[in-house]
Amino acid sequence: MAFFLGYVMKILIGKIVKAQGIKGEVKVECYLDSPAVLKKPSVLYTGTKSQSVRNIRAAKDCWYMSFDGVNDRNTAETLRGWEVYALRSDVQIADGSYFVQDVVGCDVFLDNGDKVGEVKEVLQYGSADVYVVQNGKKSLSFPWLKNLVNKVDTEGKRITLNADRFSQVVVYDED
Repeated sequence: MAFFLGYVMKILIGKIVKAQGIKGEVKVECYLDSPAVLKKPSVLYTGTKSQSVRNIRAAKDCWYMSFDGVNDRNTAETLRGWEVYALRSDVQIADGSYFVQDVVGCDVFLDNGDKVGEVKEVLQYGSADVYVVQNGKKSLSFPWLKNLVNKVDTEGKRITLNADRFSQVVVYDED
């Protein structure tokens, strides 16, 4: 999920799950592929409120963060459940990776020219993301596989898939 505040794009990176220790630190569940992709931001956002970051350290699947003005466990507990956003520029993604909001709304075509539909949602599972595509009143889904995806053009809002592989993995939703 992303939103604009002024003209700056924010990315939902996680959720505060608990206070950590007695000095105001919080544990943040990571919604990114890895905590390591977040650069060292000086400011993060909870809703539309900015929070100056005093310290951040990445763990296996989370971060431990402390914010200016949050100096004890009781204050840190009040942050539990808050969603945490970062500036898009503070998240480093690898070549060939995309933010979900970059592909939602893309038109999907097969390499034979047939239009499949428009990406409406991306379901994120451990083994592979599943793309949900709408074509008129019909819905279908397919896993994001390397041998399926030929090209992704997020600027042009177009994804091209291998037609043969697509026919092997597509799941049509029945109404």
